[in-house]
Amino acid sequence: MFPPTHESQSTVTHQLAQFVASLHYEDLPREVISFTKVCILDLFGSAFAPLGTPISLAARSFTEEAFGHGEATCWDTKKKASIAGATWVNSVLASAVDIDDGHRLAIGHPGSAIIPPTIAVAEHIKAHGKQLLEAVIAGYEIAVRVSHSRDPKQIENVTTGGWGAFGAATGAGKLILHSISEIENTLGLAAMFGPRLPGTFPGGRRMVKEGIPWAAVAGVSSALLARSGFTGPENVFDFLPLYDPERILQGLGRDFLILKTYFKRYPCCRWLHPIIEGLFDLMEEGSIQPSHVKTIHIQTFSRAFTLTNRPRPQTLEEAQFSIPFCTALAMMKKEEGFHHIRMKDLDDPGVIRLSEKVHLELQPRFDESFPEKIFSKITIETSEGKMEKVVSSAKGDPDNPMTGQELEEKYLYYASPVLGEKKATLLKDHIKNLEEVSMEDLLRTLSDHQRVSLLSI
Repeated sequence: MFPPTHESQSTVTHQLAQFVASLHYEDLPREVISFTKVCILDLFGSAFAPLGTPISLAARSFTEEAFGHGEATCWDTKKKASIAGATWVNSVLASAVDIDDGHRLAIGHPGSAIIPPTIAVAEHIKAHGKQLLEAVIAGYEIAVRVSHSRDPKQIENVTTGGWGAFGAATGAGKLILHSISEIENTLGLAAMFGPRLPGTFPGGRRMVKEGIPWAAVAGVSSALLARSGFTGPENVFDFLPLYDPERILQGLGRDFLILKTYFKRYPCCRWLHPIIEGLFDLMEEGSIQPSHVKTIHIQTFSRAFTLTNRPRPQTLEEAQFSIPFCTALAMMKKEEGFHHIRMKDLDDPGVIRLSEKVHLELQPRFDESFPEKIFSKITIETSEGKMEKVVSSAKGDPDNPMTGQELEEKYLYYASPVLGEKKATLLKDHIKNLEEVSMEDLLRTLSDHQRVSLLSI
């Protein structure tokens, strides 16, 4: 199917570039192609979710001022921007409410870093759907492998900004670069330009979050620069000690890691999802009412303590990364209502009271399974007694996947109020039949949409 990737005389970087250059639609397993379409569909739904939020408005204003007009579609309006501008705003939208896909091995969010720049370039060159699928798959494979090759214990933080640029550069490069050496070069440039976010902060990074949009811009810029003849360092994965060459290449061309992508049901950090689902289980088993709760005690792994975890967050972004707040909000809204965090939720007296009853404790043995499993133990004490549950994964994980119907319902929930039900369904059908669709037809469904903020309904 693909050229062998174990030649002793070949560098790791060369083997990755060779894999990207030789990846063709006709050779790909049907399962991989179908799954990639789901990733694209889910990413569009995620991008419609934040319309009307402060982060989406700020991103739109900045795009118009800084990047200017071009030929790439901005998904929140019918306006066009440069490739970098559309990449920026669409990546901001896709990652804004933390409902976008993620990957355990990569410890982050590949879709929002890879799909927006790849679509922007595909639109620019008038690519067909098969080319887009090839590029997205290549982007996921390289980005996830590079991130997974690092030792999490040796990394100050595990934000997507640190590796997302490799996926963006690969996806864009697959479409516009014509030699293995050019692809090698774009990976070297992405290694230099991708954002590295320092430290952790009490209030989190606010709208910066994981640096995903700048990783996407750095990646697509690397591909465009490489096409123009701009050069970067050679063999970055062979000489930088951060990366384990053996882990990067293991199963390359045989085991498609995109298939291990997870999808999210709730708008908050994935590390919180097992806790929330465990909470819902306990509430159902014990008929627990929020007003009867005395304390909620949560034991969890050490990386979870790098989140903001403020009982009373001041911004939507702080809320997405607060175990106490999201635990309380989920308990108050219940499973069927926890699809959005709204500004008014941040000042809800009932949510705040319950949030302040949540206590976190480090359980060192839970670190042993990270990042493949994210263990937590929940103990709820009420006026009627005490209940507890140990959790390690959530719905949407590869071993507990969301059904096709559940994923379509999630997409339509976020897309229909924005596009209208007819156009939302049309976009879904276009993605399902992407091989037969031009980029013009795919993105035409985004024009003249209603642009209704989900937060207002």
